[in-house]
Amino acid sequence: MSVASERTLLLRRLAEVRDPRDPRGRCFSLGSLLLVTLCATVAGFGSYRAMAQWAAAAGPVELLRLGLRPWGPFRLVRTPSADTLRRALTLARPAGLEVLLRVRGFDLETVAVDGKVLRGFGSSESAAVTVIGAMAQDGALVAQQRVADKSNEIPALAPLLSVLDCMGWGGGDGGRTAHAGGDGEGTGGGDGARTSCWW
Repeated sequence: MSVASERTLLLRRLAEVRDPRDPRGRCFSLGSLLLVTLCATVAGFGSYRAMAQWAAAAGPVELLRLGLRPWGPFRLVRTPSADTLRRALTLARPAGLEVLLRVRGFDLETVAVDGKVLRGFGSSESAAVTVIGAMAQDGALVAQQRVADKSNEIPALAPLLSVLDCMGWGGGDGGRTAHAGGDGEGTGGGDGARTSCWW
């Protein structure tokens, strides 16, 4: 697949993410904002201000490739501000971003699950957001699930695995081997090839 084809596929996937913002006053599509964020992060720009600066420094051709569109009589391509990126990403729900993790297929043999606390999502009035992610053996993140407030990572494991090919664990031709905390204790099922899940 060519780079152009991969970019088109990614933009289509991003367009599937539900936009929670008010339709009135939108200057940028959520897909283009997500793509700006992804590219800026890969380039090493981690803060919202740095992401906005990265976009502002990009050329017109690059901005069009990011899904940004020209505006006004002079057809100039506007770039999002740091506040615009922050508001869009804060409103976007983790479950809605799950589509980004299904851009390519995975031949899963081993799945590692780990929990993380998201920076910048907590406040004095609300608890920090915790998510657990499932990673393939090559290190690619293939699924992510938010952990409920006042809970822990274990109850969130089942809905996390429901988005994977592992959702048929426990019988039939497939099988499973779950290792709690990596201590080697687990359960297996089925007579076919097994998938190991470390968490």
